[in-house]
Amino acid sequence: MSQRLFPYTISLGFIYVLACSPPIHGQSPPISARCFSLLSLASDDKAELTGKKVLPKVIVDDVVFDGPISLPASIRDQLIADLKEHAALSSGNEWLEEWNEVAVRGAWMDEGFFKMTSTTKVQIISSDATEQRVSASVHVDEGMQYRLKDIGFRKSTDGWSNGSEQLAFPPEELRKRVPLHEGELFRANQIREGLDSLKKLYGSYGYINFVAMPITEVDDRSGMISLILELDEGKQFRIRSVEVQGLDPQTKGALKWRIQAGDLFNYEFFKDFFTDNENILPSGASPLNAELHKNDKSGTVDIRFVFPSCP
Repeated sequence: MSQRLFPYTISLGFIYVLACSPPIHGQSPPISARCFSLLSLASDDKAELTGKKVLPKVIVDDVVFDGPISLPASIRDQLIADLKEHAALSSGNEWLEEWNEVAVRGAWMDEGFFKMTSTTKVQIISSDATEQRVSASVHVDEGMQYRLKDIGFRKSTDGWSNGSEQLAFPPEELRKRVPLHEGELFRANQIREGLDSLKKLYGSYGYINFVAMPITEVDDRSGMISLILELDEGKQFRIRSVEVQGLDPQTKGALKWRIQAGDLFNYEFFKDFFTDNENILPSGASPLNAELHKNDKSGTVDIRFVFPSCP
């Protein structure tokens, strides 16, 4: 039986394509977003500015896991501590559902429980205008604990590639990027690390549109999973132009560069621009100060660094 890892990718929030992809959009945050952060305000000030009613904070007094559970107590204790550290607004149970979907399921899947399911309930202990104290229970059905049988790679036929070409890198080189070996527990976090590593590898050679789709073949009789990574490599992109706006000539002349026109676009080098020039760029400079304009037809990228002065 083959099964795509859609529930896994969504529930663990590891949309690695978005997390690791360069911001290939012609967008830059407005000056107000760069010079003034609403997050720095006290909660009462935020409510006054946004016009929203301040809801009572939720404080979790107790969390109970029930069902036959083999997950180490230390991991469960950490899950409970994480939940208790985060107060939420009492507008429904979204905060608990998110914790269950991301943290709880993630913890079990990191231990090889690939088909684990869990449900949560919350009981209000006390409540007033500023604070709501609750207890939470989590019913867990661990299911089978799986191990990795093998990992394979193949070219996608859905994207830019027509599936007839060889992969850009040898399979043995790609395999090194996934820190999970045959016979080991099928740990979701190690699969995620491998996907991130593949994204960085391709991103350092100009493959801006690279996407890896994990596909599983699950054998419940043996408790083994074969993982196939279907790779949509896309085309390689080169830098057509690099422009800097908002800096004086002296600062521009002092900038250190690892990227220049004609080079393959390397996202790591792009990010290094901000660390290499941290001492001379405006405070808080980040990739959000860059506009990247991608031309799919020509396979080129125009980079514009914009550092506007705060009013």
